Amino acid sequence: MKYKKSLGERIFDKFNIILLSIIGFCAFYPFWYIFIISLNSGKDSARGGIYIWPRVFTFENIITVIKWDMFSNSLFISIMRVLIYVPLHLLITSSVAYAMSCRNFIARKVISIYMLITMLFGGGLIPYYLVLYNLRLINTFWVFIFPGLFSVWSMIVMRTSFYEIPESIIEISKIDGANDFLIYSRIMIPLSKPMLATLGLFAAVGQWNDWFGGAFFVTNKKLVHFKHLYNICLCVVVQKILLHKLHECMWRKWQLVALLQHTPQIH
Repeated sequence: MKYKKSLGERIFDKFNIILLSIIGFCAFYPFWYIFIISLNSGKDSARGGIYIWPRVFTFENIITVIKWDMFSNSLFISIMRVLIYVPLHLLITSSVAYAMSCRNFIARKVISIYMLITMLFGGGLIPYYLVLYNLRLINTFWVFIFPGLFSVWSMIVMRTSFYEIPESIIEISKIDGANDFLIYSRIMIPLSKPMLATLGLFAAVGQWNDWFGGAFFVTNKKLVHFKHLYNICLCVVVQKILLHKLHECMWRKWQLVALLQHTPQIH
């Protein structure tokens, strides 16, 4: 027998459809707008009035940016940051989380309090810079990787996930002769794949959108990553607009860089 919805349920469903459609449009349109602007002539885009489709269609923006050496280099740096950082971050953080989840680890409460303190309080920018300088990480690619490999917040999430795994599975594994490394690699990690995928996505988006490291710890143009390049282009464009000296070439560069910078945020 087919269930017949009441008038109130039908009104509620239609209201939900309309509301979610509006929210979806508001979330999608900014990306569509950046896309059509990147395919429009730079001078014509500066006039405004483009909302649905390019008015003066051209591929000059794409060609100009592809020929720009700084673009390809910054894109490579950002991709390498994500590919190197995410696996190392998950490996180190999950290893610590497993150790902190072991109930027979005597010092885990003291270490947990110590980690929580470092999560709540920081030493400030200048001491942090001096530490990186003494470690010879300033103006190197590894300044993007090493400082953030371990995250206390991610460790707490992973430890909570490990707590959910029944203790009986671990005890049976130990009876069968498995050591901590085998339990971690053969039991904990396979049973925690959804959690690792989620935290890996957070780490990847965080690395892609990071601008702090490039702004303060890198002056070498060969180490400029994509987010930093986007900020540079945006500052130049705003400055040129205020001075009424915006060149079409710079406008083209910013259009496509803006599109590629924001695309990975759709997840």
